Amino acid sequence: MSNLPRGAISSSRTKAKGTLREACRAGNLRAVRSLIRDIGADVNKASKGASEGETPLLLACKNGHVCCARLLIENGADVDKVMTDDGRTPLLEACEKGHACCARLLIENGAEVNKVWTKDGSTPLLLACENGHVSCARLLIENGADVNKATTNGSSTPLLLASKNGHVCCARLLIENGADVDKLMTNDDWIPLIAACEYGQVCCARLLIVNGADVDKATTDSGWTPLLAACENGHVSCARLLIENGADIEKTTKDGSTPLLAACESGCACCARLLIENGADVDKAGHDKAGHNTAPLLSVLKRGDFNIARMLLEHNAAIGPQKCWKHFHEDADEILFEFSARRSATIGIGEWQATNARLVAHIDLLKDVCKYERTETVVVTDDSIEERPSKIARKSLDDRTALEGLREEAEKMRDETEKSTLCSVCFTNRRDTVLDCGHLVICGVCVVELRRRNRAACPFCRERFKGAILVRQP
Repeated sequence: MSNLPRGAISSSRTKAKGTLREACRAGNLRAVRSLIRDIGADVNKASKGASEGETPLLLACKNGHVCCARLLIENGADVDKVMTDDGRTPLLEACEKGHACCARLLIENGAEVNKVWTKDGSTPLLLACENGHVSCARLLIENGADVNKATTNGSSTPLLLASKNGHVCCARLLIENGADVDKLMTNDDWIPLIAACEYGQVCCARLLIVNGADVDKATTDSGWTPLLAACENGHVSCARLLIENGADIEKTTKDGSTPLLAACESGCACCARLLIENGADVDKAGHDKAGHNTAPLLSVLKRGDFNIARMLLEHNAAIGPQKCWKHFHEDADEILFEFSARRSATIGIGEWQATNARLVAHIDLLKDVCKYERTETVVVTDDSIEERPSKIARKSLDDRTALEGLREEAEKMRDETEKSTLCSVCFTNRRDTVLDCGHLVICGVCVVELRRRNRAACPFCRERFKGAILVRQP
């Protein structure tokens, strides 16, 4: 000390004035000790301005500088002093950042483990579990922290936030210490299982179910269920887990929405397939996100999601009347015509073609072409598949002369169909379609497939066809 030039000490003291908070933030233990010992810096002096109320101890704990925090406490720092702008305490900061050593030091020196953040009522345990700091959570629980204490607005508990963020170790610790796995939040009726399923945290969801969580427990305001939350957000692993544990796949919300409709709305084909394979009703309607009553098939066709649409149609989803097709995606016509043709046994003229003004005038004549008893004409298509169904009509069929000739050809082919009934393309289905060339050698499914591949030619005469009449026998 005697070797220093005169004024050196007083100069360092002058420079060090007012820097205790900065020294604690940086973890500069030597500077902190010097400021406290040499110039008597106030260890409880809070900052002013943007971060009003930050104390040296709060900054040291926030940044994990346990030695600085210990020195401050030894010199009289208040372990529960709160920030004046938002009410945070040193223990809250230490637990949020995961600094278990600082948290232990504060608790050993009398910090209150259930002291809440005045801004929203968060506790140190809630912040520790939200961020997955299991060491801090265990320390707090061992020192009497309330595992079920919610925020002041009732929107969160430690277990709910741990489940939402996938911190399975924290969730297990809370459950082992008595956390309620089915506790409803007062403001939005969330439960931990719904939170885990909405965010795809399958490990937390499994832990909750193993410990008795109700897989069908719904929110009281809207009837939202864990399965519906998983399907709407596309988390097929959570959805499968719930179904394997007995979740009701048909349980609806208060507005009638089903898990299948939610999966279709979100475009999750995997969830939709899972639900269908487990017996979900493909025609059960509910309210979409816009509040309109709709069925799963209508929902996906409006958006143009043809993968899910094909899946629903393959499981016999009802095709609405043609007058509704104008509301669908512009490319929906082709898939609807394809499946309408496949379902010729259940779709009749009155249901499917009645609104087609250009065909209504020819319905009687088209019936006459199909000479079999109780046979109905159920599909007429052309190359303009991009047009709306109301505009689709085969121009050659507008000509009565052409229809008369087609009738005669159909009569001539009757004996041949009785002898050879298998489609000459797939050799699987019955020959049930008369092409505009007059030949009855193909099934309706192959007609659609040939048109899809731009190979619409008669297998018998190789003449390209533009239209076909699909007939069926009783």
